[in-house]
Amino acid sequence: MDDQVKRPFDAAESLIRETEASTPAAWSTVSLAKFVKDLVLTPPSERDRTTESQAKALAAIAALTDRGLDGHAYIRYGIGSELAHHIAALSSMTRLLQFIGKHAGLDVQLANDLESSLSPEISEWRALCEDILDEETLESINPDNVLLEGIMRVTHDWRIHVQSWVTSASITDVIEWKCPGETPNELIDLSSSTDIALSDCFTWITDRLTQTYLSDWHVKSLHIEFRWLRGEIPNSCPERVMSARVVDQSDLNHEIALRAASTPEDDTLSSTVGQIAIQALQMLKSGERSSATALFRVICRLAPTNVEAKNNLGFALIQDSPREALRHLKTAARAGYDQPFINTHNRMLCHELLGERREALLIADQVWRANFSESPVPAVLWRINETEWSVEHYRDAREAVANLALQLAEYTGKDASETWRMRVLEVSESRDS
Repeated sequence: MDDQVKRPFDAAESLIRETEASTPAAWSTVSLAKFVKDLVLTPPSERDRTTESQAKALAAIAALTDRGLDGHAYIRYGIGSELAHHIAALSSMTRLLQFIGKHAGLDVQLANDLESSLSPEISEWRALCEDILDEETLESINPDNVLLEGIMRVTHDWRIHVQSWVTSASITDVIEWKCPGETPNELIDLSSSTDIALSDCFTWITDRLTQTYLSDWHVKSLHIEFRWLRGEIPNSCPERVMSARVVDQSDLNHEIALRAASTPEDDTLSSTVGQIAIQALQMLKSGERSSATALFRVICRLAPTNVEAKNNLGFALIQDSPREALRHLKTAARAGYDQPFINTHNRMLCHELLGERREALLIADQVWRANFSESPVPAVLWRINETEWSVEHYRDAREAVANLALQLAEYTGKDASETWRMRVLEVSESRDS
């Protein structure tokens, strides 16, 4: 059994703990799965292209296969849907913004800086998207539901084309995000090229090996895990792979119950919302806050019960309208947004901009007492260097909250500062233990 089951599950932490000198063959199964997933989802032009790095990637895929989890199938069916999501979202940004600007009366556009920041792979895919989703296609939309149907055409329908390419192109082309060119024979109807049961099975394996929180699993993965724990279905992989993680039955039952009690999500709408969120985040990273905010407002309009969308809208508004941002962030928290440290960090920034440091410290203290756990919370948050704001990936939102609280506490007194200094240390010790 992998060592991973002896400590709180975190695939990213498992991968970090692998020594640089070790070979992938010596890594845990969880580390291999996380490494390959991160590799495939990173644009090829942004990867380490050294011979040593490429050899390590091939070795990791081969090591997964040696463990009994077909590395190529894992990429194609386990990671492929998320890969298609990313490629489709980034390559359809121009067309989506054009459509929303024309039919929803919103001021959104793809700035030159953002356009030039897209990777070379995405530029090729974007040209293909323009060819397939031509103006005639969008003009045929039902005028009674023009906004929703048009967005679906640009996001969901295009993603299905890319998903079909993932399942039929060579594995090398998939890993390299290689656009099929002017005669895209691979971009066929998804239903004729994908074994849905196979895709569900590999998505389940991917979720259980790489997703820390059950709330981030696909609902079908939760159901397959439930049936597997009850002995209703056989192992999909050898015992060494299946035992790489132990899922608590009570936690699984709780998550399934939560999903059942909530409003069922339409898969197509969920996919569309996910793609727009990727596009909006890309805009935020490039400094296009107004366009990003417009897209997050569209998401809230399409999916008014989506609490993550409310948190993201608040996140986008922090710098320009902290009071409005705070309103959306509070709504997300009250509605059950399941990442309290992320939401709290966002709200703390709002209070700081509004000159309300004590309120910021109060909500930080509340989240710490009520929600502190031993597992890191990876997050995308604002980082502030003097007067410059940037969107950054944090390894732990708990640490971000503690550091921001310590910074604010230094204005209010020694006791508060000491409390948060100890909490910063607490985070470090929980991660390193």
